[in-house]
Amino acid sequence: MIHYRNAPAVIYVHPKTPMLFRCIIPVSVPAIIDRISYPVTGYYPDELQSIDLNKVKIVIMDIHWYLSLNGALELAQYIKEKNSQIIIIAGGLTASLFAGILVKQTPIDYIVRGDGEVPTAQLVDALMNNKSIDTVPNLVGKHEFITPWSFALSQEEMNLNNYYDIDFFPSFKLDTYKIHRYNSGWPVSIFPYLMSFRGCPVDCQNCLGGLSEQQTQFKRGPVFRTAENVKKDLQFLSNNENITFANSHIDYITFYEDKDVLSLFSKRYKLKIQHDFMKVPPRSVLELFLNSFSGGTICFSMDKYHATSEIIEDPEKLIEAINFVKSKKEYHLLLYYVKRYLKTNKEYRAALKYIVKKTNCCLYSADFFWGDAPPNQNGDGDTLEYKRCMAISQGKENKFRVSNILARGGLLIDRFVPYMSVPMRQLIYRCQNNLSLYL
Repeated sequence: MIHYRNAPAVIYVHPKTPMLFRCIIPVSVPAIIDRISYPVTGYYPDELQSIDLNKVKIVIMDIHWYLSLNGALELAQYIKEKNSQIIIIAGGLTASLFAGILVKQTPIDYIVRGDGEVPTAQLVDALMNNKSIDTVPNLVGKHEFITPWSFALSQEEMNLNNYYDIDFFPSFKLDTYKIHRYNSGWPVSIFPYLMSFRGCPVDCQNCLGGLSEQQTQFKRGPVFRTAENVKKDLQFLSNNENITFANSHIDYITFYEDKDVLSLFSKRYKLKIQHDFMKVPPRSVLELFLNSFSGGTICFSMDKYHATSEIIEDPEKLIEAINFVKSKKEYHLLLYYVKRYLKTNKEYRAALKYIVKKTNCCLYSADFFWGDAPPNQNGDGDTLEYKRCMAISQGKENKFRVSNILARGGLLIDRFVPYMSVPMRQLIYRCQNNLSLYL
């Protein structure tokens, strides 16, 4: 733990969650903090004991994933017990979805709905200067306070965002750099994440980031960061000696124009990469991409909607792409699939077995990725869904126990027996292949 003598008037606190590691924060948090005109310091909940909360006026917290719900509630209660005058602001996908419930049933004062970059900065400025907040967009507050949901991110605004300055959060920075320092070549799902677009251009099922839900949940469609800015991001990260890999869980390559792809990957970056392809790219694009990094993990999906549907991708295309990636020894390959379809869809099961037979690839079950309940036309989630999400965030379903143990164990292997890191991960995935397909 890093100890602090004084806290600024505005702080950010990342709630405790049952996710893989504590140093997983929403991608846009650094950009939101960067826009606030007052000094902001980030903390984990256990670090609040080392600061004087009586000097704090505003606490900003994220409730992006539903796994943050219980941790956010406990955090808000603790903060108000220490200083009832602190104003608590929360934002993120889950906060937006359950905004009305959260301001009524928890100590949280304000929810910023949808894209938070501009409204959060405006709200902090108004509160710090005792100004009216009536003109700040996208707010839901106590006593039925609501302002028009009128701000949505544009490409111009997205290009202004700085997603990679984490100096405001010292402990997070320390945790992150430590994982990078000992990483064995299999990227971990932590900062940095390449932010190429907000709002997925693919109409995935059961995902609030999908094309169909974005107008309801964000009041906009997909917004792309220009290829020029993504290239600058890659170069910036490549020049940071503390960063050894980057994650791009949202596929931009197969949606950019050819000229942008050529520009992006016209040079080699000093990074390993973890990349999810939404669809199988042409061989020339795949080769160009792989040659631009020093290795990493490449992921394909069995279906055409990022492991959310039973619409199978062309098996022969997948086999060709998988075998090509595997021919690059510095890369690892994962194929996402949905386990429940193996029992209900014979064609899906047969196709997966055929692909595994032809490639001997590692599988990754994506069943727990998705399952979001869609909001109503006003962007609100219902009470039953809130209770379900709260129960999961409390760990009552033990939904992530095994994956957490494996992920955290992987960090220990990276640090103390790094030569075993990749073989151990491959063994685990191969065991999953056998359990899923032949039992």
